[in-house]
Amino acid sequence: MKSSLLGLGLCLLSLIGISGCSHATAGPVEELVPVSGQVLLGGEPVEGLSITFMPSGNNTKSHPGTGITDSEGNFEILNYRNKRGLPPGTYTILGTLWLMPDGTLPPLDTPPITSGATERVPQMWANPTKAGRHNKVIVPEDGKTDFVIKIPKA
Repeated sequence: MKSSLLGLGLCLLSLIGISGCSHATAGPVEELVPVSGQVLLGGEPVEGLSITFMPSGNNTKSHPGTGITDSEGNFEILNYRNKRGLPPGTYTILGTLWLMPDGTLPPLDTPPITSGATERVPQMWANPTKAGRHNKVIVPEDGKTDFVIKIPKA
């Protein structure tokens, strides 16, 4: 009987420890607001462009969010937990679009850089070290669903 209670106690302590650890690694819950819009590359809607909203300025506690444009250039940003939206704050927008010489997307099983594809987004939009005022945005407290991001052709 005594060993059964000891075993039960150890099991309970183990479960409490496991649940405590899993909660601790989850991090704080971010309050998300909707973030979406349209990307124009050279004035035209572009499909398959990967867009990333990187926290910047005083927005140091947020995580990045990403989206992919559809055939009309529309995107919706998902956070790092694949939830819709981002916390309000200042972000740097980065984009990347690798295309094959015939204008198609590279094969999914091959890294773009080794597939013969080339980056179609200018470095000032694709490279975080070249970011500036041109790709800084503020996501307001109630979100923003009408971003129009105009990127010149590379």
